[in-house]
Amino acid sequence: MTPTDTTSGSLQSNDSEIAELSEQIFRRLGDLTPDAIFLHGLDGRFVYVNDAACAMLGYSRGELLSMYPWDFVVNDNREQILNLWRVMAPGVPVMVEGLFRRKDGGMLPAEVRLARFEDAERVWIAAFCRDISARRKTEDALRSEERSRMARDIHDTLAHGLTAIAVQLEAARHIIATKPDEVAVHIGNALQLARESLREARRSVRALRPAALESGDLAEALQQLVGCRSAGRQEKFHFRLHGRPRPLPAEMEAHLLRIGQESLTNVLKHARASNVLMELNYTDCDVRLHVKDDGQGFDLEAGQGEGIGLTGMKERAEQMGVRLVIQSSPGIGTSITVAVPVPPDAEGKADGR
Repeated sequence: MTPTDTTSGSLQSNDSEIAELSEQIFRRLGDLTPDAIFLHGLDGRFVYVNDAACAMLGYSRGELLSMYPWDFVVNDNREQILNLWRVMAPGVPVMVEGLFRRKDGGMLPAEVRLARFEDAERVWIAAFCRDISARRKTEDALRSEERSRMARDIHDTLAHGLTAIAVQLEAARHIIATKPDEVAVHIGNALQLARESLREARRSVRALRPAALESGDLAEALQQLVGCRSAGRQEKFHFRLHGRPRPLPAEMEAHLLRIGQESLTNVLKHARASNVLMELNYTDCDVRLHVKDDGQGFDLEAGQGEGIGLTGMKERAEQMGVRLVIQSSPGIGTSITVAVPVPPDAEGKADGR
C-alpha cells in the first residue's frame, strides 16, 4: 500500500482557512471603527468600504462599490486625485482635507488620511476619512467669538480714544482765539491720546499674525514650512535665503507666508515634481519670494491657472500693491515670484516693532 502524502493538501487548506479568517477579521475591525474606510487600486474603483463610509455618504455598500472617489469628492477632480496617488510613497501616510457630496446632495468636510501599499498583484490605496463638520462648526464659532472680541476691543479702545481726541481738538478750536495759552494743553492731550490709540491698534494687528510668525521671522517660518511639507515625500525640497533678514510690516509677512504656503500646497497636489526650490531674497529696497518646481506645469494661455489657490495668491499680492508673476508651460514646471518694495522707513511700522 502506497502511503498518501497529505502534507501539501493540509498546508493549502490551512492557508485558505487563515486567509478567509484574516479577511473576516479585517472586515469586522473595519466595521467597528468610527472612521470611514475606502480601499481601492490605482484605478480608483472601490473594492471595500466599511459601514461608517456608507453612513457618512448615505449610499449603500453596493452603490459605493460601483463608484470612484471623484464621484463624490468636490474639491479635487479626477486628474488631481490620480496625480496625488502616483506620487505617494509606499508606507508614508498623507493627510489632506476633502469636501464630500452626500447622496442627498449635502456637503461635508472630511479629514482624509491616505496610505499606499503594494502586494504581489497590485498597488492599493487606503483612505481613512473622518467627518470634521463638528470641528469646523467649533472653529467657526471660535472665529466668530474672536471677531466679537476684536470688535469690543476696537470699541473700548480705539473708538473711545478717537472720541476723546475729537473732544480735545474741539475744545482747542473753541478757545484758540480767546485763550491761546490753553490750546497747547488740549493739543498735548490729543497727541497723548493718539499715541495710546496707535499702541492699541498695533496690539490688535499683532493678535492677527499667523502663529508661525510669532516665534520667528519670515525666513524661519518659510524654512519650517518647507521642512514640514517635505517630510516623507519623494520630491526633494530646498530652501535658500539670500541677504540679511530684517523686520517687515506684519501684514506683509503674513501675506508672503501664505503665498509660500499655497505655492507648496499646489506643488504637492498638482505638479508631480522631482525638485522644489523656495528662495527668499532680501535686498536694500525689496524682498522677493520665488518658488519653482520641475513638474508637469500647465498651460497659462488655456486658463488652467485660475484655481482658488492661485487666485488667492494673486489677491494677496494685489493687497500689497504688487503683481504675482506666474511662469509655466506643460512639461517644464512652474515658477511663482512676488517682489515687494520695502522702503527703509516702512520696516516694522505695521506692528510697531
